[in-house]
Amino acid sequence: MHLISSILFALSANIDTLIVGISYGIKKERVPFAENIVISLITFAGTIFSIYMGLQLTLFIPASAAQRIGCIVLIILGLYYTVKSIIEYRQGRLPPDDWDNPEAEPPDKTISLKEAILIACALTVNNMGMGIGASISGMKLIPTSIATLLICMVFLHAGNKIGRIGVSGALKRWAGPVSGMILIVLGLYEMLL
Repeated sequence: MHLISSILFALSANIDTLIVGISYGIKKERVPFAENIVISLITFAGTIFSIYMGLQLTLFIPASAAQRIGCIVLIILGLYYTVKSIIEYRQGRLPPDDWDNPEAEPPDKTISLKEAILIACALTVNNMGMGIGASISGMKLIPTSIATLLICMVFLHAGNKIGRIGVSGALKRWAGPVSGMILIVLGLYEMLL
């Protein structure tokens, strides 16, 4: 059962990674294997750290209360991402529809190691709250961290490929609500276990 939760968490936590990969692909910037590994390992370390911090918090909170708090945190984060996306949609702050416009294609480049580290740090900080909430809700450190590592690698590579071949802005528009819904489902799922 915890494997399903770990995979759901990793999918939700890495939606941003998919979008980052797509955005670099659109700019015709490759994310080489070594930089993908660096980004994934830093995200992996951040996941371990945030889950560990959540475990430390559970020492001061009764187990049943800790699990409920963690589930509520996941649900609140999911609602936040979903509502934020709806507000952005209503305010017209959407990604451009010309993402797949082949006319203005720059030549291929690759991201630098420094840029990979900055991307990884941003993704890691963005996922810290989710990791703490997931840990408090009872998710296990090892399967969750490994699932995050593997899905990060796959999403970054796949996103970069998708972006390089062209994609519509609709994918980015749906990233926030999809990530939010996955977190809500994960929180509810963990609450029912």
